[in-house]
Amino acid sequence: MDPAAALWGIPGANLRRTLLAALVQGEVTAAAAGDIDAAVVAHDAAGRLLAMIADSDDSTAAVQAAHAAVGKLLRAMKRR
Repeated sequence: MDPAAALWGIPGANLRRTLLAALVQGEVTAAAAGDIDAAVVAHDAAGRLLAMIADSDDSTAAVQAAHAAVGKLLRAMKRR
């Protein structure tokens, strides 16, 4: 189902997955822009939400990969 569906109140949409998509998009965008503080906040929130989502599929695996990549980037950015 379309992740934006939950934002519009479409029955059957998964609210947690929609929020997770928004958080991961936010952490990627903030990290790319160099806003470490915003990226850390979004990264922490996405990590907590990922821990709450029990089922995994291809879309969850893609989100986890993007989340992990941002984590590596944030560690590198903090070392500078």
